[in-house]
Amino acid sequence: MCKVIRKYIRQSLALSLVFLQFVTSSVFAGFLYLPFNKFYEPVGYVNSYPGHTGTDYRGSGYGTPVYAAYEGTVVAVKETENDGCDITRTQQLRWGNYVKIDHQVGSTKYRTEYWHLKQNGVVVSVGKKVKTGDLIAYVSNSGLTSGFDCAARFDLPYGAYYHLHFEVKKWNGNGWIVLNPYSGGPGWLWSTNPPKAATQAGPTPCTYSVGQDSSRKSLFEQAYNRNGGRNSLSCPSGPTYWWKAGSNWVVRQDFPSAAIIQHEGVADTSAFVVKGGIWSYYKSHATLGAPISDQFQNPYGRQQNNFKKGFIFLNSGGSAVPVVYGNWYWITKGEDSSLNASFVDAEGGGVQLILEGLGGSGGWVSGAAVAKEVSGVEITPETVLVWEQYDKKHSLHFAFTITDSRGESHNLTYSANASNVWGNQGYVPLRDPDSSGSYPAVYDNWEIFSRNIFDDYRSEWGADPVLVTRMRVSHYIHDSWVGDKGGTVQNIIFDYEAPVTELEVVPDFPDGGDGWYISPPFISLTATDDASGIARTEYDLGLGWQLYSTPFLIEQEGDVTLMYRSVDLAGRTEVNQAALFKIDTANPETNASIIGPQYEDEEGQIYISGQTKIELYAVDETSGVFGTAYSDSYNGAEAEEKIYDSALSLEGQDGRHTVSYQSIDNAGNQEELKQSDFYLDSTPPVSEDDSDGQWHNRDVIIVITSQDPEALDGTSGSGIQRLVYGGSQAGEISENSAQVTFSEEGILELRYQAFDNVGNEEQEKQTQPVKIDKTPPEITGFPTENPNENNWYNNDVTIHFEAEDQKGLSGLEFVSLDLLVSQEGFGQDFVGFATDNAGNTGTAVVEGINIDKTQPESQLLQLDQYYNYLPLELSYIFTDNLSDVERTRLYKRSNSEEEWEYHGGSSRSAGEPFSVNTLEEGYWEFSSVAVDFAGNIEGLPLSADTSITYDVTAPVTNFILQGLSGLNAWYVSPVYIELLSIDNLSGIDKTLYLAGDSNPVTYQDEIEFLDGSYSLGFWSLDNAGNEEIQQVLNFKIDTITPQAPAPSIAGGNFVTGEKLSISLSGEEGTQLYYSIDGSGPLLYVDSFLISSNTNLTAYALDDAGNQSGTYTWFFTFSPSFNLTSPNESLVQAAAQLYPVAAEDKSEIAFRNEDGEIKGIQTGEYVGGNSKFYYVPLLLLLSAVLLLLRKILQLVHR
Repeated sequence: MCKVIRKYIRQSLALSLVFLQFVTSSVFAGFLYLPFNKFYEPVGYVNSYPGHTGTDYRGSGYGTPVYAAYEGTVVAVKETENDGCDITRTQQLRWGNYVKIDHQVGSTKYRTEYWHLKQNGVVVSVGKKVKTGDLIAYVSNSGLTSGFDCAARFDLPYGAYYHLHFEVKKWNGNGWIVLNPYSGGPGWLWSTNPPKAATQAGPTPCTYSVGQDSSRKSLFEQAYNRNGGRNSLSCPSGPTYWWKAGSNWVVRQDFPSAAIIQHEGVADTSAFVVKGGIWSYYKSHATLGAPISDQFQNPYGRQQNNFKKGFIFLNSGGSAVPVVYGNWYWITKGEDSSLNASFVDAEGGGVQLILEGLGGSGGWVSGAAVAKEVSGVEITPETVLVWEQYDKKHSLHFAFTITDSRGESHNLTYSANASNVWGNQGYVPLRDPDSSGSYPAVYDNWEIFSRNIFDDYRSEWGADPVLVTRMRVSHYIHDSWVGDKGGTVQNIIFDYEAPVTELEVVPDFPDGGDGWYISPPFISLTATDDASGIARTEYDLGLGWQLYSTPFLIEQEGDVTLMYRSVDLAGRTEVNQAALFKIDTANPETNASIIGPQYEDEEGQIYISGQTKIELYAVDETSGVFGTAYSDSYNGAEAEEKIYDSALSLEGQDGRHTVSYQSIDNAGNQEELKQSDFYLDSTPPVSEDDSDGQWHNRDVIIVITSQDPEALDGTSGSGIQRLVYGGSQAGEISENSAQVTFSEEGILELRYQAFDNVGNEEQEKQTQPVKIDKTPPEITGFPTENPNENNWYNNDVTIHFEAEDQKGLSGLEFVSLDLLVSQEGFGQDFVGFATDNAGNTGTAVVEGINIDKTQPESQLLQLDQYYNYLPLELSYIFTDNLSDVERTRLYKRSNSEEEWEYHGGSSRSAGEPFSVNTLEEGYWEFSSVAVDFAGNIEGLPLSADTSITYDVTAPVTNFILQGLSGLNAWYVSPVYIELLSIDNLSGIDKTLYLAGDSNPVTYQDEIEFLDGSYSLGFWSLDNAGNEEIQQVLNFKIDTITPQAPAPSIAGGNFVTGEKLSISLSGEEGTQLYYSIDGSGPLLYVDSFLISSNTNLTAYALDDAGNQSGTYTWFFTFSPSFNLTSPNESLVQAAAQLYPVAAEDKSEIAFRNEDGEIKGIQTGEYVGGNSKFYYVPLLLLLSAVLLLLRKILQLVHR
C-alpha cells in the first residue's frame, strides 16, 4: 500500500545510502563468521528497505541459537523485553532484547549487535570475553519484528516474525557507522565466501606455548588464564627469556600487545600481565621495577598496573601516565619516644598512619610525619588533585613539595579538620567555616577531596607550580589518646582534563524521512575521565537537568534538543553537549465518511448506489501529512493504488468493494492500513414462486420469495423492502417472502412483484396454474394362478393389480406393477397402490397368500442289520417348516450304485409306519420321501436312511480232514479237521460241533483227533438266525506200528545138506510177509524150508496198513561146524542169532485206500513206536539154543 508515497521516503534517504556505501568501501574485510551453528541465507539486507541497518536471518525460527560472530567483549545486554511483535511500536524498544559485542581487529574497533532476542534468553553478561562461536542468546521476535505490517501479520503467531537482526558497526573516532558485511570487494567482512558458521571457526594453534623454556611454566599459565587467555592475549610471540626490569632480572614472555613477567628467585613469586598502552610505556620505563599486580581497573574506571616503584594508568585519551614514587619513610615520630607510631602502604600510592597516645593527662606532643619522593608529576592550570581521606581524630595533613616556575620549592598543605590558625603560608583548609566561623570536623568517615593544585599553589605562593617532588602525610598527637587516632590518604590522582561524554543513539541515524525519527531514539551516554573518574552524568530535555543512570528513550514528539554533560570527581564539569532530534513516532490518522444514498443492514454492512461518494481526510499533528493513498478492491482482488485528491465513487460490478486507505506523514510514519467494505447494489430484486403447474391432492400454498441478487463475488444485495401480489388474492408484505393458500379444486392465477431497499423495482410476474384433485383412484388385486387343493403354493406367486381414476379428474398416473412374491409364509397379505396425477393414492390388499417352497424332510429310524422274516415295519420322523407333511413314501434299492425304486403300495399318511411284506433275499437300502401339503416332494437322498440284509437260507458247513490214510478206511496218523462255513447273505454267526455224547462246542480252530473211532457232528448258524442241518463225519485212526515177525530159526551157520523148516510168528491181527534173497515179498501162510545159504527178510503189516520194521537173517551152510571153544561158540552163536537189517533204518510205507503210497516213515529197528529192547534177550536165547543143538549133535555122533 502507498507505493507512491514510499517513493518519497527513498528519495529522502538517498544521501544516507551514498554515505554508507562510501564507508563500507574502505573497511577491514575478512574476520566475521555467521552468528549461527550452520549456514542460513539472509532474508533481508542493509537498506533492503528504508532505515534498515542490519542483515536479517530467519534461522530455524523461534529459539534458534545465536553465537558470537567474532571474539570480543560484551558491552551491552538487554533481555527483559517481552517476546512478540510490538503492535504499537511504542511498547518495546525497536530492537527488543539485544547483545552488543566490541571487537578489536588490528587498530580498528568494530561492534556487532544482535537484536530481537528471546526474553530471558541471553546467556552472557556485560564485560564477558567471548570467543568466536560462543553461545550468546536465542532468536525470538521481541521488538519491532514485522515492520509496518506488525499488527496485520495474522499468518504468524501473535504477529510473530521470528528473526535475528545482525548489525555490524565501525568506530571512526567520533561515532559508530553502520557497515554492510555483504558489500563487495574490500567491503566483504566475512572470513569466507560464502560465510561460514561461527561454530566452525576453530582457533589456529599457537607456535609457542605459554611459559615455554621457563622452569616456572605453571606460573605463566596461571597468569595467562587469569587474564582471559587466548581471547584476550592471543598467542605468545616467542619463548620466555631473561630481561632486566630496573635493577632486577626477570623472566619475560611477549605477546602481540602484552607481556607476562615473572619474578624468578623471589620468595612467593608470581607472574603478572602487563598489556596495552601500559605495556607500551613500561617497556621503555622499566625503572619502575617489576610488576606487582595484573592490569586492573582502578576506582576511577582507568586501567592501571602497579610496580615496585610506582604505578602506570591510562587516561581518557589512552595515554599512559606514570606515577613514580619511592618508599614512604619517617620524617619524625614526635618527641616522646614511648609514642606508639607506625605506618603501612595504602591503596593507590597512599599511606596509613597508625598513632596511639599514652593515655595520660598531658597535652599535645609533636606530630608524626611520613614522606616519599615522587617524580614525573607535572602541574598545569587544569591539574586537579583528587584523593580519598579517612581521619580518626583531629587533623590529618596532606602536604606536597612543589617546584615552581621561579625554580623555588615550597610546601602546599591540605587539612580537612583544622583551620589555618597559625597563619602559615601554603596551608589550605578543605572546609569552609560555618556561620559561627568554626570549621566543622568530620571523623571516622571516608571522604573524597579534589583541589585545583595549580590555583591553590599560585594563591599561596604567587607563582605557577611546575613539578611535584615529594608527598608528606602528618598528624598531631595528644598524649591522652588511647587506641589508633591516625588516618589514611589513598588513591592519589592528578587529574588534568574534564570528562568526556559520548552519545550513542539507536538508530544511528534518523530512521524516517526528512531527518525525522519514527521510533523513539534510544539514548546511551558513556562518560570517561582520564584520572579522577566520573562523579555523575546528567542530561536535559527541556525540563531541567536530570541525573543519567541507564539508557533511556526520548518519548517527546516534535523538535527535541538533548543537552548532556558529565562531572568528574575532581569537580570538572564538561562543556554542555547538545544533540537535536526531530521525532514523530505517531502515525497519521485517516477517516472516511459517506455522502449520498446508503443502507446499513443488521450486520452493519453498508449498501450504496453508484451515486454515493466516499470522502477521506487525514490528520498528523507533528510532521504533517505527506499524502494519502487508497485502492478500491473488488472481492479481495488486487487493486491499483491511487493518490487521494477528491471524494471517490465506487465503480465496476455489484458486490463487496473494499476501500483500503492509509496515510504517511512527512516523517515516514505509515498509518496501519484501514479498510472499509461497501456493497454496491444497482440490480433490481428477483422474485420467484414455487408453483409447478401440476395436480395437487390437498390445499396448495404458493410461496413467493424475493431476493436482491447476489453479486458475482457472492455477496448479497441491499435486501427486499416490500413484496406486492394480486390476482385471485391480493396483498402486500414488508418481507422477502409471502404465502398464498388455495383450498378449493380448480385453477387459479397469481401475479406479484418486489422492491428492494435502494428502490430497484422488479417487473411483474405470474405463477403457473394451480390444479387440485383430492379423490383417490380405485384399485383391485388378485394372484394370477390358483393355489392347490390345500390352498398352498409351492412356487413364486404373481399378484396383479388393476386400477382406474374417476372421470374428469387428474387421471391415473401409477398402478403397482405385478408383484412377484417369492417369500415363503402363511397368510401373507400384499398391498397394491394406484396414484393419480394429483398424488391421491388408492390401495388394495390381497390377503391369505400361503407359499411353501421348501421340501419337507423325513428320515427312517434305524433297523436291525439282519432279518430272516417278513413283514418288516419301518418307522420314521418327519418335519416341514410351513405347510406340514401330508404323506410319506418308501423307496428301496439293493445297493448304493442303483437308482431308488418306489416300494409299491407304500404311500402312507404322515406318521403311519411302512410295512414290507414281500422282499427278495439280499442287501437292501431304504429311504423315506415326504410330501407336504404344498406339494413339495422331498428329494431322494444320496445315502440311505437305513439298510438291512434279508436272509432266509441256512448256511453250509464244509470240512477239511488232514491225516495219513491207511488201509481199510483207517488213518495211520493224527487227524486234523477244519470246518469251513459259508453264508452269502447275512454271514456266519457261529459254527458248532460235537463228538460222541459231549455237548456242542463252538468251533474256533482246527480240531485234532488221535487213535480211535469217531463220529463228529457239525453245523452253522448265520447272522439272520438261519440254522444248518447237522452233518456227521465218521473216521478211524490207528497210528501204532505192529511188532516185527520172529523166525523159528534166526539164521546161523549150518552144515551143508541140512534142511531147515522155518516158521514165522507175529502179533495177532497182523499179516506177515517175507522174502528170500530179495525175491517176494510173500504173504506168510505156512512154514517153509531153507537148505542153502539164504538171506531171509520179513516184516509184519496190521489191518490199518502200519508196517513193522523189516529184518534180515542170514543162513550159512558149510561142510562142517567147528567149535573151538565155548566162548567162541557162544560168540558165533550170538552173531548168528543177532538180526542184521539190510539198512541201518527200517521204512514203513503208508498207503491210502487205493493202495497209493502217501508217505514213508523211517526209524531204527522199531516196532511200532518202541525200540528193540528185546533183542539182547533173543540173542541170549538163540545162543543157548545153538549151544544145545551142538551138544545134541555131539551126542548123536
